[in-house]
Formats: sequence, C-alpha cells, structure tokens
Amino acid sequence: MANIAVIGAGVVGLSTAVNIIESVPDAQVTIFADRWSPDTTSDGAGGVFSPRFTADGYGYGVPLERFRQWSKDSFKNYDSIARSADSFNAGVMAISGYKLYSKKENVAAYFSQDIIYHWKELSPEEMKKMFPPKFKVGFFMSTVLVECQRYLPWLTRRFIRKGGKLVDRKVESLQQFAGRYDVVVNCCGLGARDLLADDVIRPLRGQVIRVKAPWIKHFYSTDTDCYIYPGVDTVVLGGVKQLDNFNLEVDPGDKAKIKKNCTELVPSLKDAEFLCDWVGLRPLREPLRLEREDMKFGDRYLKVVHNYGHGQSGVGLSWGTAVEATKLVQEALGPKTVSKL
Repeated sequence: MANIAVIGAGVVGLSTAVNIIESVPDAQVTIFADRWSPDTTSDGAGGVFSPRFTADGYGYGVPLERFRQWSKDSFKNYDSIARSADSFNAGVMAISGYKLYSKKENVAAYFSQDIIYHWKELSPEEMKKMFPPKFKVGFFMSTVLVECQRYLPWLTRRFIRKGGKLVDRKVESLQQFAGRYDVVVNCCGLGARDLLADDVIRPLRGQVIRVKAPWIKHFYSTDTDCYIYPGVDTVVLGGVKQLDNFNLEVDPGDKAKIKKNCTELVPSLKDAEFLCDWVGLRPLREPLRLEREDMKFGDRYLKVVHNYGHGQSGVGLSWGTAVEATKLVQEALGPKTVSKL
C-alpha cells in the first residue's frame, strides 16, 4: 500500500488529493494543512472559468499546449459536475456573461474559446447599447462558475468517503516525511517561500467585496481588473491584482475603486446589500511549478511532486494540474502502480 501525503487544502491541494486517491490503487492519502475552507485563499475566488494564454504562446511560464491540456482537463471535470445532480452542492454551474476590453490590443491574448461552451464577439452596435464607451471590444461567453465556498467542502467530503485522512498541522519541513511516506505532493502555494526557500513565487494580492444582489444573472469581466461574478448566494465584486503586496488588511482606497468601477458598469449594484470584504494573497509563480524532485535528508530519501504557483488561475487550472501531478506520483511509485481510471 502506497503511503502518500499532500500538503495544502486549497483548491489545488484538494483536487490533487482527490485525483490521487481515486487513481492510485490501495493508496493511503493524508492531507496536511493549517488552513481549511472557509479560511483558504481559494475561498475568496470569484471562480469563473476563463484561462488566459499570453500572446507569445505561454501561460504561467509554460508552453501553450501544456497549459491548454491543464485547462481542457479542468473544464471537462467542471462540465461533468455542472451537468450532474451534484451541481448545487458542489457549487459548480453553467453561467454566461461578458468579457470586455478597453484596449483592442489586449484582445491579442488567446482565451479558451474553443474549450468553453460558447464564445461570440459583440457588434459595435451591441457594445454601444449595453456598456460604457470606454469598452471598445466585447464578447458574450458561456462557461462554468466554481464557487469554492461550496466546492472545497464538497471535495473534502469526496476525499474522506474514499478513505482519505486530514491532519490539521502546519508543515515546517519536508524532512518530517522522509522514511514515513512513499511520495509527498507539495501544494503549499505561497508557503513555498518558507518551506522551500523558493524566491520565485510571489504574492499577487487580491481584494473583493461580496454583496447580495440576486437580480445579477450574468457575469462581467474586464481588462481593467473590474469584474462582477454572481454565485448561488452572493455576488463578488472585484478587484485588484497587486504583485508583491503582502497587505492582508482591507484597503479603503481599493474598496472605493472596486465599488466605483462595478457601479459604473452595472449601476443597479449601488442598491446591493453589503455582506463582507475579502483580502487574499494568490501564489503566483512563473513558471508554475509542476515537477518531480528527489530530496535527501541525511541517509533518508524523499520523493516529492511539486504542484503550486497558480496565481489567479487556481480554480481554472487546479484539476488539470492535479491530473498531471497524479501521473507524476504514479511514476514515482513505480511500474506496479496502475490507475483505477
């Protein structure tokens, strides 16, 4: 029986743990984490699936085809949940909305229009009728929404039903696993700065407002960092992307900017009931780290699979990178390991 540890209980860690326990025969899988839903960075995510590829053919520092595979595997997973009886409990559902650009050159970035359900460019007449003049180009798209405040507990229950174990403990060193576990999968996100002395990973600060606005049925996402994402119970208004900013306090200036931008785009939001603020540090690494490493502590060896650095695309890429991480785990365990799937 393979003894496997997964570090981290955000959307990447839970997705990886579920993939492993459902794919590796007779594996005993344990998640180690000091933060769990609803207190993870993933819980603050807006959750609309729209992975972005850069114009030079890369996403998060990896080649386009690898990035596309992660995106395709993730969407396939979310689509199957959205069309199942588990959709509501899992917080995964189909949703439609608008992607808007204030600068035409920003459209050059390649989006996943051939992966999601639907993608249609809006005519100039439609843009003038529906949106403020500063937005020059727009698209109507249908994709999936993943509400992590529902999705993470649902993944946790799925993991436990398969026999998975949870340990509420901060991991201070990978050395504690040497000689005790066959493979350790590191999904510690920004914690890699301390755990591994990884100075490539950086905080990408986010701040959002959650409001009650049940009349908002479509999402809105722009190239000005303004977005409006309706969920089951709340609407997320965002946001900011501030690289290397470690501030976890609500910034009044950011909050005022978010409210201003969102109400300019959808004026009825001025009457929305305020629920809460959220601030989090997304773990951004370029390249995203998904690879095997053999480590040595004294006379003991440890096989490690790293899977972290997803930045603001944790939801969009998590299942796809988990699929690849599971394959790396199987390789580390050797040829006798045959997938159940």
